[in-house]
Amino acid sequence: MNDKLQLVIRHESGCNRFIATVEGHDCFVEYVQQGDVLRIFSTQVAAAVGNRGIAAALTEYALQYAEAHALSIDPVCPYTAAYLRRRAPRG
Repeated sequence: MNDKLQLVIRHESGCNRFIATVEGHDCFVEYVQQGDVLRIFSTQVAAAVGNRGIAAALTEYALQYAEAHALSIDPVCPYTAAYLRRRAPRG
């Protein structure tokens, strides 16, 4: 992520989203919690603010939330699934 970009990510539990507003664009990870599983369905970043690491930052925030609340992740969202594959230990 661009070091100059300071994201303020907020959890809007009523909307099932982790959201950051960047230059007037709402970027978000959308989820549903089912028991002890956080199902991540969608990652949305407006093209106007894309390629800045916003999706990665939002996804990491969601993963940290899940870890803090002892939730497992079900990555329905293709971006989240790819993100998890990239960060998985190789060996």
